[in-house]
Amino acid sequence: MNNPVDHTTSPMSCDEFADVLADLLERDVTEPVRAAAESHALSCDDCGPLLADLRKLRLDAANLNDLAPSRDLWAGITERIETPVMALNSAVHRAHSLRCSSIDLRTHASRVSSR
Repeated sequence: MNNPVDHTTSPMSCDEFADVLADLLERDVTEPVRAAAESHALSCDDCGPLLADLRKLRLDAANLNDLAPSRDLWAGITERIETPVMALNSAVHRAHSLRCSSIDLRTHASRVSSR
C-alpha cells in the first residue's frame, strides 16, 4: 500500500491520483486516500473518465468466459520439443561449406577487381 500524502487537509492533484490509482483499483488504500481519490476523480475532467474506464474494463474482464482451445494442443507441442536434433550429413555439410567458400571467393574477387 502506497499512501505518500495525507489527503484529509488538501485536495489530491492529478500526479498524486496517478500515484495511487493502481492501489485504488486493487482496493489497497486507506479510507482517507480512497475518499480523496474519489473526490478528485469527480472533479477532474481527465482523471474521472480514466477511473471510470478502468473500472469498466476491470468489470468487463472479470465477466469474460474462460477460453479453451478447440483441441488439445499439448501433444503437438511435446512432439516438437522432444524431436531429436540430428547431425548434418557430412556430404551435405561439405557441400554447404563449398557454396559458402565460393560466395566468399566471388565477393573477395569483386572487391579486388574494383580497386
